[in-house]
Amino acid sequence: WVGYQHPNYAGDQSLFLKGKYVASDKPNDEGGFKNDRISSFGKIMLKPATQGNMKLLQIDYDLDRADTRRTPTSVFSWTQVNNTSVEQTVTKTDEITITREDTYEFRWDRAAKVSRNVGIPLIGQTEVSISAETSVSMGRTSKTNKSKTNKWIAEYPSKIPRYSTVTVTSKLTQGNINIPFTAVLYYGDDTERTITEKGVFYGCQYFDFHTELNESKVST
Repeated sequence: WVGYQHPNYAGDQSLFLKGKYVASDKPNDEGGFKNDRISSFGKIMLKPATQGNMKLLQIDYDLDRADTRRTPTSVFSWTQVNNTSVEQTVTKTDEITITREDTYEFRWDRAAKVSRNVGIPLIGQTEVSISAETSVSMGRTSKTNKSKTNKWIAEYPSKIPRYSTVTVTSKLTQGNINIPFTAVLYYGDDTERTITEKGVFYGCQYFDFHTELNESKVST
């Protein structure tokens, strides 16, 4: 706020930031609040530059506060029964391809969309790491984005022993991670004046694809 000596915003001016003030003899440009010298106030409105010019200067993830969840799921199952006295040869059909997409979202209150090459958190089997830099989009309007497409080939055996049942199960782990971050932003080319934005990174990633084979005997 700006305090004015006279009504209708006239006379000497004093600058007031948020807080409590007591009467003092400081100069007006240092926030002096002289008794009986303020007759009107005017609010200062700080309007930032066009948000389309917003850029990311730095981003820090709070790894100690990462919330992770790892969920193993079955993505392919195949069973073959051989109730004969001779070994069977399996005729393979087309390859079974398992496809999953890793996704991410930088969720914050700022509406502007920012694109930049940065590393993103990765959830592994035991720990969280940061990826190599990749092009990402962040901002309330960017929603969920795809970061990577994964493909695996499900395999099954070529021979089934006599009087046996063979079951093949392919499993994949889905990892979900929520992690707070702090981003430092700036407008245009002015890196001296920055804005600090806090938000949460949400990621969904897939890993640890493996196949389990189970063989059991058939009653004869």
